[in-house]
Amino acid sequence: MLVYLTRRLFWLVITLLVITAITFVIYFVLPPVSPAVLFAGKEATPQLVATVQHELGLDHPVWVQYLLFLKHLVLGDQFGWPGLGFSYVNHSSVKSLLAGRVVVTVVLAVGAALLWLAMGITIGVISAIKRPRHPFTRCPFPLASR
Repeated sequence: MLVYLTRRLFWLVITLLVITAITFVIYFVLPPVSPAVLFAGKEATPQLVATVQHELGLDHPVWVQYLLFLKHLVLGDQFGWPGLGFSYVNHSSVKSLLAGRVVVTVVLAVGAALLWLAMGITIGVISAIKRPRHPFTRCPFPLASR
């Protein structure tokens, strides 16, 4: 049992590392424009872009940026835990942007769950009542006398 749990935890960590690596590459490595240029604005000087790159930690190699990304995700950043980072477009923390949308998300999720439950119970009851009466349909279980 202990070996099984250890193996499962190991694969959990590997899976999380792969997912965070893919996320990091998509959002920080692949974009054609540097986040420092986006943050500095349209009419930014090279001096300002270099300063912003240093402040955001974009002057480090990619693997160091990924390790800092993991560190902030696990331990938190200047905006608290979890360290979701900073929006270069809105100039605010991602955590505060998400917090404003949690209520709408929860309302949609609860509404969808209630609708799913109501439809599922209704379809289940109808299926149980209106089971097929076709003579070639055989029930694998002996039925009680009717």
